Amino acid sequence: MPDVVLSGARPEPLAGYLKAVAILRIVCEQADRRATGAWKSDVFVLRSQLDEQALVEFLLEDWAPLPIITPWNIRSWFQRGGSQDGIAAIRGAGDPRFAEWARAIEIVEAVLVVEKARSYADPKTAKQKLLAALRANLPDAALRWLDAAIVLTPERAHFPPLLGSGGTDGRFEFGNNQMQRIAELLLTDHAEPLARSQLVACLFGGASVLDRNASIGQFAPGSAGGANTGMGFKRDALINPWDFVFSLEGALVFAAAATRVMDQSAGTAFPFFVRSSPAGYPSASSADESSSRGELWLPLWSQHASAAEFAALASEGRAWLGGVHARTASDFARAVRRLGVARGIAEFVRFGFHQRNGRAFFATPLGRHVVASTPAPDPAAAIERWLRQVRRATGDDKCPESVRRAARVVETELLRDGRRAGDEERLLLGIGALSSAVTRSRRHAAMEVVDPCPLSPPGTWSEVASIADPAWRIAFVAAAAGLRPLLQPITFASRLLWDTERAQGAEATEGGVIRQLVEVGLKRLHSEPPAWTLPSPGGCAISLGDLLDLVAGDVEEGRLTDALNAALLTAEHHSAVDAANSSPLPVPLALAACVSALSGPLDVDDEWSTPVRMLELLSRGSGAAATQQAAKHLRARGVALAYSQLPALSAPAAKRLAAALVLPIAHSARRACWKAITLTDPTPTTESE
Repeated sequence: MPDVVLSGARPEPLAGYLKAVAILRIVCEQADRRATGAWKSDVFVLRSQLDEQALVEFLLEDWAPLPIITPWNIRSWFQRGGSQDGIAAIRGAGDPRFAEWARAIEIVEAVLVVEKARSYADPKTAKQKLLAALRANLPDAALRWLDAAIVLTPERAHFPPLLGSGGTDGRFEFGNNQMQRIAELLLTDHAEPLARSQLVACLFGGASVLDRNASIGQFAPGSAGGANTGMGFKRDALINPWDFVFSLEGALVFAAAATRVMDQSAGTAFPFFVRSSPAGYPSASSADESSSRGELWLPLWSQHASAAEFAALASEGRAWLGGVHARTASDFARAVRRLGVARGIAEFVRFGFHQRNGRAFFATPLGRHVVASTPAPDPAAAIERWLRQVRRATGDDKCPESVRRAARVVETELLRDGRRAGDEERLLLGIGALSSAVTRSRRHAAMEVVDPCPLSPPGTWSEVASIADPAWRIAFVAAAAGLRPLLQPITFASRLLWDTERAQGAEATEGGVIRQLVEVGLKRLHSEPPAWTLPSPGGCAISLGDLLDLVAGDVEEGRLTDALNAALLTAEHHSAVDAANSSPLPVPLALAACVSALSGPLDVDDEWSTPVRMLELLSRGSGAAATQQAAKHLRARGVALAYSQLPALSAPAAKRLAAALVLPIAHSARRACWKAITLTDPTPTTESE
């Protein structure tokens, strides 16, 4: 069987995708039931007994379009205000191809006579009763359109977004326009030459005469015309009428796919349809979420499949994430990466039904997402429940804008396609910023439904854990030392909860990491017994190189703050020793004195007293006084110093050193500091460093 390359049927815009599945369905049902199709190099390839010329002749001479009528809409001819040209031409055609359509029109008119009389008794339920009557009386061919446009339940009618609000989008009525286009293309005298050239251009690409008097609705925004779409202020619509015809024919493939599975967030379940996420594309805006009908993720398959196989995929196509249907675009992207969708799909095309150009909705292409050949780990799996809580909170009008902004950043990272260098780092930083924003805003009414962000298990952030960045290494040391409960009012129960009675550390969440660490140290210093440094979590300590960089200001504080907010959410433990440094590092004397005064010699048996005054001076930025106090503390304990006078620390360096001393310090760093300031070497330790 020959392969026919439909160069005019591309995945974007939506009209191109629907055109491809329409041609596949039409050929399989009416010309060659063994026909198959696949996406190759961004075009649709049809494999059947029809070559290019035979396909064109079949569509012009033999194809019988399915009845598409919308008598429930105000602007249809059946109600009022609609054009009669299309329906009159179809009803009087006398062509066997349109016999089912003409029969459906007669049935609709008979049903309307009865239902209009009944509507006076109960106007509120008139439309629901009309739809039920049409569902009971229309022939099977016409029911395919009804099922595609409306999902009828006992309570109400639901409208899948692919066909607007039940076959209408604002003032644009799909069914009546379809009849007009069919009449112009197939039922008008002397229309054949133009219709043929337009069909060839529609299928295979190339130039043709475009129609200025027609519209394509939401299916091809670039052809719809309107303001700012051309050289002037406004441009007329320029469309190939076949594109609109095949768009509706393609939508019929989804007729049996809309299920009656209901949920509170998305209404009627529709294949590959999720709630909109205002992220992951250049024009993303929070307004898109409130003025959107949702998003449709349509699959591209590279292996040839029949129309029946695609219909089965459409009817069963559900993306699963954590045992539930994916409800948002970021959920769907994560499900794609985890292979939680039907096999055989190469990638997905993402369309957002966003309100543009007034009150009209456009199916806006929002990008592609490739299906990985092997399952990829999902770092966000451990916080799935928390992310849903945040999404519910951001839907509240009273949600703080800081939380909304941080949530959009996380959504953007979750929507990233593929696994590239830095993806995990950006995602973890985004989650850390979101957790920090939630913590600061926890007293707002909208945030009452959001718990503290839970910890991710060890190994979740493997790429971040191995990053050669001192900011991350220092942040992981702080997290492993148990810093989070000192910075956030949380309590550990069956899950992390806010501790409403304890305000400890609430104010420390404001400001940069230096201030946060100093605040923690001061609280510990004024406790009983006084302490400054956090306990060492089994070898996880700050190395000499990282300590020197932090005090010297070589570690950018904003970067370190972001890394700390993220690292607090992990259970990663890292021993940050200077394995890369083959030669000893020079240690500033003032720093060495302060570290030694706090930690003492490595072989000390009795308790080494805490230099409270020195630490208070460091926290205030009094570098010179703190250095003198450190030397005084050491001499008072019988330590022989190698220098009679010590240089002073600058005020910023003193504050950074005060923050660094809160963290556990590696034995190698303590030994180096002691050797630099005293006349005696510390006793070697057998403890692993």
